[in-house]
Amino acid sequence: VDVIDCASITENTLVLEVYPNPVKDILTIQLVNVDANASVELYNLQGSLVSAPIAINNSTVNVSMAAFADGVYILKVTSNGATQEVRVVKQ
Repeated sequence: VDVIDCASITENTLVLEVYPNPVKDILTIQLVNVDANASVELYNLQGSLVSAPIAINNSTVNVSMAAFADGVYILKVTSNGATQEVRVVKQ
């Protein structure tokens, strides 16, 4: 049995808040530790890309959901080699 010390390994995690969820019109994404080269994409449950790229101007991103049909979407944020997906309900 080999014991490997993983104390020096850093985990790439993204810190973000997505609200309101469920959303009617404007979805707000608060990006805490996301770099300027990050990508934000919105997918439907069938896996089709419905909105990308979403512009990142600062730590807050607003996405207009008014034109999308009611249902469940997956918001995918990728930055610094890490990806986080958030389930978003459009009403």
